[in-house]
Amino acid sequence: MAGPGVSASQDCSGTANSSRINHVFRDRPSPSFAIGKFVSNSTHKTNYTLGLIAAAIGGAIGYFVFFWMARQGFYTLIIPPALLGFAGGLATRGHTQVFGIICGIAGLLLAIVIEWQFAPFIADETFVYFLAHLHQRKPLTLLMLAIGPVISYRLALGWDDASSRA
Repeated sequence: MAGPGVSASQDCSGTANSSRINHVFRDRPSPSFAIGKFVSNSTHKTNYTLGLIAAAIGGAIGYFVFFWMARQGFYTLIIPPALLGFAGGLATRGHTQVFGIICGIAGLLLAIVIEWQFAPFIADETFVYFLAHLHQRKPLTLLMLAIGPVISYRLALGWDDASSRA
């Protein structure tokens, strides 16, 4: 029997009301979604910080690897920017163009500083003179100075797990 305020289409358990309420709230995001979105933003900032720290560590390792390889007779100017981008991309685990550009620029600066320390000009060993005459380096050096930051940029973007499974 229907009492006051209860329609005849409803039974005493209120299933019509609960289905109507479920229908109204079905399309709204749950509170956990909103909280997850907020947490992901703070995690995103943490990933950038962690990525920059990891990139600096990767660049430092690349710096020492370059000079170790140079003592062995190998000229590996691409390795320091590549390790910088690889470490940064590994730590961020994301695909952000901004972080990739930052790592590419940092990789270029790292490669220029390493080249200046490895083979300064005889006429003047200052960094300013080196930058002003950088275009006079050998073509292989200029090629490595161009390729290293590109590799750093690409590795800083990370990689997609779906593409590695295919």
